[in-house]
Amino acid sequence: MIDWSNYNETGTICQCFESRANATSQLSSFATRPEEVTLVRPFVMEKKVNGKMWFLRIAMTYLGTPYVWGGDDPSGFDCSGYVIECLKSAGLVGERDDYSADGLLKLFEDKIVERPVKGGLLFYLNERGRAVHVTICLDEHFQIGASGGSSSTKDVGSAWRDNAFVKIRPIRFDAKKMKIVDLF
Repeated sequence: MIDWSNYNETGTICQCFESRANATSQLSSFATRPEEVTLVRPFVMEKKVNGKMWFLRIAMTYLGTPYVWGGDDPSGFDCSGYVIECLKSAGLVGERDDYSADGLLKLFEDKIVERPVKGGLLFYLNERGRAVHVTICLDEHFQIGASGGSSSTKDVGSAWRDNAFVKIRPIRFDAKKMKIVDLF
């Protein structure tokens, strides 16, 4: 897990470089052509960011990615696969961790709050109180998540047919059917 309180302008996703010069030097050793270095340059922080903002930046990079039932990588996500990928990229869960929406709710049950918060997780519950869908709160009014699909959305073609992809939607308020977690 990354300790975001000590994160500063010289950090990177994997926190393995001490400075931009060091990052460029080490990254160029992996590249065979100079333009390959620019592909990884966005991972070097330009400004000081905190964990919440980094988490939301990661979430936004997947906007438009197809929804695929059981999907857990950028070729296609289901709701929990998308959230898990964002959590992993931000260092908030382990690289090998994998949870359903309900598993995520149980993992963070000690962080439940009353209202949506920027960078929080929003869980939609079924009639038995089990989390069946999870999204990320962009603020107190909007959420981003992999949605629109079902168990029959098994590939990219069916995702486009079903209008199922990572998208931004207004938060539907129904306190009896949702729980909110403040990760930060």
